[in-house]
Amino acid sequence: MKSRADELRKQHRTVLAWALAAAAALHVGFFLLLPGLRTEATWNANAHLEGVDATGGDPVDVRFGPPAITASDGAVVQEPPERRLQIVRLMRLPANCDVLRRLGSILVRGSVRLRVDPGGYAKGVGLAESTGHTCADQMIMRLAGDLQYHWLPNERFPAPVELVQPVTLIEAVDQ
Repeated sequence: MKSRADELRKQHRTVLAWALAAAAALHVGFFLLLPGLRTEATWNANAHLEGVDATGGDPVDVRFGPPAITASDGAVVQEPPERRLQIVRLMRLPANCDVLRRLGSILVRGSVRLRVDPGGYAKGVGLAESTGHTCADQMIMRLAGDLQYHWLPNERFPAPVELVQPVTLIEAVDQ
């Protein structure tokens, strides 16, 4: 003879099995239907940019090009062109960057030397290529230093990973 407790256990197991199956199906469906959500590097949205006035100036698109990674043997490996990240309307130019406002499209390019720790977080080490403007150099150092790489370090590039990250600032256009 089955007790009431046995019947309840059987019902609970059935409900749990169906709930787990539904959750698994939702996760699989999510990852199959939305593969574009996977990114190689992400922006730390909680990062505070000291000295950057987010209320004045013009909106800026920030584009991170494919990095050049220094391997443990000293060889430099250029990542493929598809390994890039674009952030639209991320920030505004600081009020003290008047020289960039006068350039029109605010197109500046530079490169930052980064060191990536075991958690994938980048730290700016210095400029590899200046933008030609002190203010823009400071901006790209701060921006690149707040990246997190989900694919670094790895077996090929153990931590700490040294790399050169190209950064481009472009005036954002209303869409």
